[in-house]
Amino acid sequence: MPFKADQYSRGGTVNSTTDPIAGTENDALYQSERYGNYSYEIPVTTATYDVELHFNELYQTSAGARVFSVSVEGQTLFSDLDLFATAGHDTAHSRVIKGVPVSDGALTITLTASVDNGTLSGFAIYSEDGAIDPEAGPLSRGENPFVQTNYTADPAPVVFGDRLYVYTTHDEDVTVNNFYTMNDWRLYSTTDMVNWTDHGSPASFRTFSWGNDSAWAAQAIERNGKYFLYVPLNNNSGSRIGVAVADSPIGPFRDPLGTHLARGPTSNIDPTVFIDDDGQAYMYWGNGTLQYVRLNNDMISYSGGIQTASLSGFVEGPWLYKRGSIYYMVYAASGNGSEKISYATSNRPTGPWTYKGDIMDAGRTYTNHPGIVDYKGRSYFFYHNSSLPGGSNFKRSVAVQEFTYGADGSIPKLPINGEGPEAIAKLNPFERVEAETIAFASGVKTENCNDTGGGQNVTRISNGDYIKVKNGNFGGGVTAFQARVSSATSNASIELRLDSLTGTSLGKCDVSGYSSWTTVTCPVSGASGTHDLFLVFSGSGDNAFKFNWWKFE
Repeated sequence: MPFKADQYSRGGTVNSTTDPIAGTENDALYQSERYGNYSYEIPVTTATYDVELHFNELYQTSAGARVFSVSVEGQTLFSDLDLFATAGHDTAHSRVIKGVPVSDGALTITLTASVDNGTLSGFAIYSEDGAIDPEAGPLSRGENPFVQTNYTADPAPVVFGDRLYVYTTHDEDVTVNNFYTMNDWRLYSTTDMVNWTDHGSPASFRTFSWGNDSAWAAQAIERNGKYFLYVPLNNNSGSRIGVAVADSPIGPFRDPLGTHLARGPTSNIDPTVFIDDDGQAYMYWGNGTLQYVRLNNDMISYSGGIQTASLSGFVEGPWLYKRGSIYYMVYAASGNGSEKISYATSNRPTGPWTYKGDIMDAGRTYTNHPGIVDYKGRSYFFYHNSSLPGGSNFKRSVAVQEFTYGADGSIPKLPINGEGPEAIAKLNPFERVEAETIAFASGVKTENCNDTGGGQNVTRISNGDYIKVKNGNFGGGVTAFQARVSSATSNASIELRLDSLTGTSLGKCDVSGYSSWTTVTCPVSGASGTHDLFLVFSGSGDNAFKFNWWKFE
């Protein structure tokens, strides 16, 4: 049953080691060590399986330093396994469990830590009549950074309905005066964690009549059918916190006050907003000093004065939320020359806050900004770095990783260049897909669309540029491809390839010469099963055509 086991991991972190495990024969079945609280969910057909697990203690050198439990399909294999005490350092320890029945489509291996982290170095599964589910396809993972068409920072994730939205700041392509050049906010959303739809700019500092500059880190929340966007403005002329309201997550937002909502005695940036179970809303913000107010039910005013809270190492970027009975405050703290991400907890939304540890070490970008959200039963940590080409302190990029809380509610340490999350749904290529729905893009930009329905379209398309979408379910195959295009040059085309830029070609669609928005239909063939899709563009100049949406038949 050949597969790459690490494709099917959920949670945890990959260690840098790729050392083989002593005594194993088929190294194709073993992957880089993964550690933390995590599981593997391997898509298999209904059958009975034998599962062989291999463990190797690569770090700890004393008994009691790592203790964890392992189960396979709910059957306990180890309870509180002390790997060093059992096998010693850098020595393989193996276990086989036979006759495991699977009928729900996935064979699940779960590691839960009692002390430090669980670790599983490799495994193999065997069956006389079972197999990897042929409909499952390879498991896709999201790209990091997950936006490539703009420089973005300060991600603020929030779930509205069945979609996960992420509001970001926008570092302009041209930096002015060697400082943060940020004029508007951007919005992206997903239903599968690998393909992200660009919704353009829901607001800018010009949304506010009193706004002059500095559209810095914002956060959105819904109450009573209205969507509220809390923003810092005017850092260059006296920072203040404002609020905008809309009837939709994508805007348009408007300023209901005509002036600021809050202005404390210290730096007024990075608002975070939370509504507690009793209906009381809170807004925290600050740089250097953490400030907060109790918002009224209208969400655009507050009662009582501005309070301050003590938070170990706090610099900026607070993120407040509640999970179970624990209140979490995640924030940017002083690191080694740049900001790291730390967190504290409390049994009240107003503290006192107890420092619990660091989530992410400082990177090469001076700032970082956290956002944490649960979506479809999984937990995600959002942050920013500067890993896009041309990246710098003033040209940053948003990223996301999946993680698993410890049994005590603790948050694990995550690498700043960690891998993106696994896909949690398949893309349907037989329904209209917006061209600005992207897993990875090379060369292109997006803009406001003047076609029927508005939204965004892809633009600035040059020869050799491409868009990749992931985890498309092509079923039994395709016969035709439709593309909505305009402003096309005389030799414009879209070639459709599977799984890579040089993968199987489904066909090439000539979209030349259409000056106004037109739906072009082209014959294609192939593509059964689950695949990534590359839309590879050809044409003259730096704006060969505009691209609104596509679909297969």
